[in-house]
Amino acid sequence: MKHGKGYGLTGVAITLLLSCTKTSMETPVPCSEKIIEVVTVSTPSDGCYSHSGSINVSANGSSGFTYKINGNPFQSSGNFVNLSPGNYTIIAKDAEGCEAVKLVGVGAGIAGPKFSALKNLLLVKCSRCHSGKLPPAGKDWSIDCTITAGKWLINNRAVIIGDMPKGGPELSADEKAVITSWISAGGLVEN
Repeated sequence: MKHGKGYGLTGVAITLLLSCTKTSMETPVPCSEKIIEVVTVSTPSDGCYSHSGSINVSANGSSGFTYKINGNPFQSSGNFVNLSPGNYTIIAKDAEGCEAVKLVGVGAGIAGPKFSALKNLLLVKCSRCHSGKLPPAGKDWSIDCTITAGKWLINNRAVIIGDMPKGGPELSADEKAVITSWISAGGLVEN
């Protein structure tokens, strides 16, 4: 676009850089001008205490990519296996050192109906104090494995003592039954 004295809007040109070639006569393309897209596919783990999840990474927009996960060394393969449920930081770096970052989650398996009902209840009733990177109440109930690890705390505070959610109102009998039904079924993500 041209703007300024003596110029009107003369047109718009959009260029998407999908790849670049480099010879000894060319100037390298600055990283700020590259559009590197990181594509990921994650496979959930078999549960919160399993290390069977995986992430497959590929990138385009340049060439010669290497990949790393959570600060580990770069590797030529974009396959990461034996992962526990959780969030992972993936970095793709091209041959010229330009990097793109993507946050990828590995789930804890396929959520069963009782767990799904419980998680929905927690998100509706407890997210004010129990969500985010540093939740005010200390536990993030939006993370599946945090929920399963805290099942007895959830049961104790919301059902037995009955003082949650903080600031009220107390959970109804039906809402408490969602919690006890899930725990009775095993208290796992797949329940």
